[in-house]
Order: sequence, then C-alpha cells, then structure tokens
Amino acid sequence: MSNRPASTFLMRRFTSLFLGFCALVSLVSGFVLYVVPAGRLADWNGWSLFGLSKSEWGSLHTIPSFFFFVLLLFHLFYNWNVLMAYLKDRISRSFTLTKELVIAVVLTLIVIHGSIVQYQPFGAIMHFGEYTKGLWYQGEKQNPPFGHAELASMKSLSQKMGFKTKSVLLLLQESGFPEVTPDTTLADLAQQSGKTPAHIFDQIANDDRAYE
Repeated sequence: MSNRPASTFLMRRFTSLFLGFCALVSLVSGFVLYVVPAGRLADWNGWSLFGLSKSEWGSLHTIPSFFFFVLLLFHLFYNWNVLMAYLKDRISRSFTLTKELVIAVVLTLIVIHGSIVQYQPFGAIMHFGEYTKGLWYQGEKQNPPFGHAELASMKSLSQKMGFKTKSVLLLLQESGFPEVTPDTTLADLAQQSGKTPAHIFDQIANDDRAYE
C-alpha cells in the first residue's frame, strides 16, 4: 500500500484527467459542428442547440482543443518512457520499425491523404455531414437575401433591398425598437428582442410602407 499522503496533488493524474475531459468536450462539440447548418443559415435563422449558437459551439470546440494540445505536450513529457518503449523491440530493447509503428504511420498517412482527396470512404463521411446540415431547414425558404445579411446596417440593407431607410426606421420604432439607427444591424435587433434576423427582415420586407 502506498504511503503517499491523501492530500498529495498528482500532476500526472491531473494532466491525464484534464486531457481526457478536454478531449470529450472537443469530441462532442466537433460532432455538433459536423451536423450544424451552414453559417449563413445558422446565423440568419438564429440556430441554436442546447441554448448555444453556432459561434458558441465553435468556441466550445476551439478552446478545449487548444488546451488539449497544450496538455498533450505535458502528457507526452510525463509518459515519455512509455512512449519510447512502444518504439523498441521487446527482446533487444533497441529502437526498431515495429509492425505496430509501421501500420500506425501508414494508416495515418492514408487518413491524411483521404481527407484531402476525399476518395471513399472519406468522401462519404464529408458528404453525410453536408447532407445532415441540409436537413435542418429542408423545404423551407430560409436563405438570407445576400451573404451575412444579418450584419448589414439598416442603411446598407435598405440600399440592397430597395427599402427606404427612413421608412424602415419608423417601422422598427413602431415595432418596439425605439433606439434603432441607420447603423443598427439585424443582428443587433435580434439580440435585443430575442427574435431571429430572418423574422425581423420578413417583418420589414412584408410591409409595403418600407418601400415608400
């Protein structure tokens, strides 16, 4: 039985556990990003899953992945001898090209090449992801009128869509946005009201007064 005090902080154990948790978060968030609708649809329609938007899921994937990389370096440091043992022959204890190493390297190269060229089955994996992305708003006309329309100011939106800026501002003020200005974006209004940019745009576009 170990005589180590119960309060001793074990850095190797902590690193392995933290690494595992970061890997789990990255795995889950990566899968969500794999099936999430395209950015133009997600932002325009206020898409969210478990209360998180696409950009928030992106952050939830990127930041834990960064910590995963840093922790992986520490994990390699603490387990360097174990890793080196994998590269040695069991009998001679010398470094050699073991069959496990060769197969692992070859498979890694195949995965890298397949991911770039996307021959089967790698292409099928990416195509399935694109297919699932399209299921979120299948059969619905939910595309924005132009790229990143939610980030367009009222002035820019009016110019592109043939609205009258002053009329749009009056409509929005009547709809509960008293502080709207020509520089206000649909995304700003969506954040203030809890509505989607698509909903607010439809409200403007379907009102004849916006064109007068």
